[in-house]
Amino acid sequence: MAKFRGAHVAIDVALLTIAPGPEGAETLAALAHKRQDGLAAGQWALVGRMLRERERLAEAVQVALREKAGIADVTPRQLFVLDEPTRDSRGWVISVAHIATCKWRDLE
Repeated sequence: MAKFRGAHVAIDVALLTIAPGPEGAETLAALAHKRQDGLAAGQWALVGRMLRERERLAEAVQVALREKAGIADVTPRQLFVLDEPTRDSRGWVISVAHIATCKWRDLE
């Protein structure tokens, strides 16, 4: 395996909810957090992180939601894979996108 140099793997989570909007209307919303460090510090992003050695995707998703957004008890599903080698300025990062839904009151 040492001769096969490959990509890093990350997970991203789109956590969707129906949020209260202006004048009592409701709107579809996605959870975002403000990045704390790295090249994109201070920018808003979906919850995500790099996969650690020997970590399963589902575990990484739960850790990211808990550590970055304080959210537990949701069951994200894999949505699709982003694998364009030049999409991340840090290098080749394959991202496995996930999606989940929750009630607005669970985010407050």
